Amino acid sequence: MNVDLDQKLDEFRAGLKKQERRERMFVASEMADWFEYGRDLPENFHRQMADMLIEAALVETDEDPLEAILNAIGAGTCYRNLSPEIAWHKIGDFLPRLKSPLLEYGIGILGECRNPDMLRYVEPYLDDPRETVCEEAVRAYEVMRSRTQGP
Repeated sequence: MNVDLDQKLDEFRAGLKKQERRERMFVASEMADWFEYGRDLPENFHRQMADMLIEAALVETDEDPLEAILNAIGAGTCYRNLSPEIAWHKIGDFLPRLKSPLLEYGIGILGECRNPDMLRYVEPYLDDPRETVCEEAVRAYEVMRSRTQGP
């Protein structure tokens, strides 16, 4: 498959800004697929997709597209081992604005991002009274701690 990656990024960018919520959801879902199946694509392409999705998450006001966007970011952390240099702190700053289950998605993303500086964003949720939030925070915290301590 011969695809102009810059053009594809432009299409993604435009799609995430569409008025119609279903279109934003579709684009986010497509981006998740590119993370999962685009293993041979350059790291910079995936980094730009992640940055674009994070920026889209920060301005999204509809929960359904936001869930699709967070799922796409999660796919990036799961399938691509995205760089710890991505602006993960923006997700951390965004956590207090999220309701369950989106909050759990955000915490999970930080757990998988391989950036030990994100521990500070997860720690406040370790004693959260909501069981699912606390469980995800514990899981994310353990993942981050294991990755920072090494073998």
